[in-house]
Amino acid sequence: MNGAGASGTWSPIGLPPGGPTPLQVEPEELRAPIWMLGVALAAVAISAALLAATGDVANLVGYFLATVVTVLAVGLYRRTDSSRRSRPTYVVPQLAQTIPPHVIAWGCLIVGFGVAMIHVYRFAEAVARR
Repeated sequence: MNGAGASGTWSPIGLPPGGPTPLQVEPEELRAPIWMLGVALAAVAISAALLAATGDVANLVGYFLATVVTVLAVGLYRRTDSSRRSRPTYVVPQLAQTIPPHVIAWGCLIVGFGVAMIHVYRFAEAVARR
C-alpha cells in the first residue's frame, strides 16, 4: 500500500484532497444554549395560561408542561452549558451578560413549581367533587 486513496491521492485523516487540514479549520465559537431556557420559559408561560382554562385535560397538560418540560429543558441547558464552558472557544452571549442564565433557570423552576401546584390542587379538587 502506498497510502493512495481511491482517487490516487493521499489525504490526511480521510479528508478530501485539496480540502482544509485540521490546522487550517477555524474553531467554532461555542455559546450558551439560551434557546433551551427559552423552551423552559415557554413551557411555564403556556402552563400559566392554562390556569385560565377549565377541565382535567388543561390541568394535566399544564402540570406536565410546568414540571417535566421545564425540568428537562433546564437540566439539558445546565448539562450542555457546563460541557461547553470547559472548552477554550466558549463565548458568553450578550444576553447572558445582561441577565445571568442561572437566574432565568431558577426562576423557571420556582415559578413552574408554583404553577404546577395550582394545577395539582385544581385537579385534586375536581376529582374530589365527583
